[in-house]
Amino acid sequence: MEPLPEHLLHGVPRLENVSLHDCNLTHIHDSFFSFSPNITHLRLENNRLSMLPEKIFRNNTMLKELNLNFNSIQELPENLFPNQKYLEKLFLFKNNISVLPNGIFKYTRNIKTLVLGGNKLQTIGRAIFRDLPNLEELDLSKNNLTYFSLDFNEYIKFIDLSYNNLTQMPSINWLQHLKLEKLNMNYNKLTYIEIPVLYSTNRRNPTLNIAHNNIKTVSVQDILINDQTIKDLPSKDYESYVETSVSLASNPFSCDCRIYSFYDYLKGNNEAHKRSVRFTRTQDLTCQEPKNLANQAIVQLRPNQFTCDLNDNCSTSCHCYIRAEDNSRVVNCSNLKLKSLPTSIPLNTSVLYFQGNMLSSMGGFNSQIWENLTDLYLDGNQVTSLDHWSIPIKLKHLSLKGNQLKYLTSTFMDLLSVTKGFQISLSDNPWNCNCSTVTFKKWLTEHYQFVKDVKNVMCANRLKLNGTLMRKPILMIPDDVICPISDWPYKVQLISVTVICVILALLLFVVSVLYYRNKQTVIAYVYIHMHNVFMCFFNEEDIDEDKTFDAFVSYSSSDRDVALRLIEELEDKEPHFKLCIHERNWIAGNQISWNIFNSVHNSRKTILVISKEFLESMWFQVEFHTAYYQMLEDKIDRLIIIVKGELPQKDTLDKDLQYLLSTKTYLVWEEKWFWEKLKYAMPHKKQQMLQNDVLALKDRPASEKIKTVENQIAIFSSGGNKTTGKVQEVVQNGTNKALNLVNKETMNKK
Repeated sequence: MEPLPEHLLHGVPRLENVSLHDCNLTHIHDSFFSFSPNITHLRLENNRLSMLPEKIFRNNTMLKELNLNFNSIQELPENLFPNQKYLEKLFLFKNNISVLPNGIFKYTRNIKTLVLGGNKLQTIGRAIFRDLPNLEELDLSKNNLTYFSLDFNEYIKFIDLSYNNLTQMPSINWLQHLKLEKLNMNYNKLTYIEIPVLYSTNRRNPTLNIAHNNIKTVSVQDILINDQTIKDLPSKDYESYVETSVSLASNPFSCDCRIYSFYDYLKGNNEAHKRSVRFTRTQDLTCQEPKNLANQAIVQLRPNQFTCDLNDNCSTSCHCYIRAEDNSRVVNCSNLKLKSLPTSIPLNTSVLYFQGNMLSSMGGFNSQIWENLTDLYLDGNQVTSLDHWSIPIKLKHLSLKGNQLKYLTSTFMDLLSVTKGFQISLSDNPWNCNCSTVTFKKWLTEHYQFVKDVKNVMCANRLKLNGTLMRKPILMIPDDVICPISDWPYKVQLISVTVICVILALLLFVVSVLYYRNKQTVIAYVYIHMHNVFMCFFNEEDIDEDKTFDAFVSYSSSDRDVALRLIEELEDKEPHFKLCIHERNWIAGNQISWNIFNSVHNSRKTILVISKEFLESMWFQVEFHTAYYQMLEDKIDRLIIIVKGELPQKDTLDKDLQYLLSTKTYLVWEEKWFWEKLKYAMPHKKQQMLQNDVLALKDRPASEKIKTVENQIAIFSSGGNKTTGKVQEVVQNGTNKALNLVNKETMNKK
């Protein structure tokens, strides 16, 4: 079509609406609309205009709506709208515009609707829309935009950026656009998105469309934080809060560990309480990767299916990955017929799947690389024992189903009993069912809460219950069925123990009878042939139980005062010792040597009161050597030496006496603590009453006690025959030696 005549509109100054659409126009003269300044609505869509003269609208100050859709305009002059302050709607859809001049909207501040879709825009200046403070609707769809970062006014409601080449969300300060109702990002090239929080004050739910992109991963961190803020709002604000509706349909999601938070948010999408975002058509959100999850709806997956592969230190035969559900590092070596554990695993591995292999021993788990294990799955292996395995401290779940376990050790059961929160699976093992299983059953009964499959833990063999062979859970089998009382091996053991105990009792009885019938012979035999053993079993009181006196007092007649004091302190006072005094207890008519021998032999101790006068006495040597040799024979310290007054030089004394005085502690008459020391040196015996003859003399004067000797004759005579042959021989030799010395001394005096 030819260009319209330049003066076509002359003479119609009040013209307001002009429609020249579908006229196949290619050019319009720059003064064509100058003579109609009151035009408010101008339609020029669906022509073939390729350019607009810079001054074409210079006189159209009343213009409110301009429609230039579906033309071929390639460029807009910067001063195209010099005075269109009333312009509210500008339509430039489906043209060939590639650049917008920065000041093109400088004098069109009242524009509310701007349509620039279907052009060839690649970039837009960041501040180009600052001149449009009242803009509410912006259509930039079907351009070639790759980046969008614009400043808008606070009244913007609709933004359409669909069908562009955007690879990331627009950089928009959402808090400044509280009236935004819809943002359309469909059909772009986004691969990752952080779902923004669209705040709205117009009580309409904002809509965010991001369908048909290349989104693989979605972050919901911002909306999770905002959700917590919503929960803390006062009830009035909470009720007025509006949620954002988000569409993410037809995106090729990669369902790995990075998308787990999004999945978790989707699972709560239908909850009643307020949320920052409600996702639409969640059943249409499907996975493209990995292959095993392709075309499956995200919300239909299980939490443990969201994983990310780990390749560092992973054995080539196993699959290592991070499980997003609990951020665990997992090694899966299942169904590979492996006989041993992998030697290389990722650091801090906490879960091992090792089902369907041929592992027979748990020893490999003692390696330090398994110390962080929390979950261990060993189903379908050949493990026969859990001995020699240190359970990792952090282990909380152990599955041993379908192995070759026949028993659990008491140590292992005790360890599990004190491990808090532990779970174990033990079914499909050939458990022994015998008397030792009763302990295992008791443990199962007390800790059934952490044996996950306790009702499937059964005996390997069938047991007869109510006359029928059957397999039942160990927990439900009575103890007397697991361990019958008539069980022959245990009967044999019981009989054996009983027979042994009876034989030992009979032997003890026979030995006791023989011992008490031949007590003296036994004691003598042990004393001679096993002296060390004798000293362990027999004390001094046992050896001297047949002796008549506690002590024989050997003294000179010049030291009679000492003897009288000894009688008073030792016989009359507790513990009432019985003394042999030669003036009182010797039998008249017997030889002196015989009386000395019997006095020493029938006394537990011999008290030698050594004074200068006694050393000069002819009987000192006899009495001293008799007591000395008796002490050597018995190997018991029987001599108590009391020194009275000054003694001659030691080198003039008898050699045996010299030896005793230099090696044995002796008492000094009337020294401090004398009586305490003397009583301690006397025989240690239970306090008992003295024999009747001593008690009869208790209240008599000391002089009468010495004279009373007749009553002792029978006792003294009967005691003389009890000496053994060997002791009598040794003592007699000493006595003879002493008598020879005395006789020799007597002859010299004559």
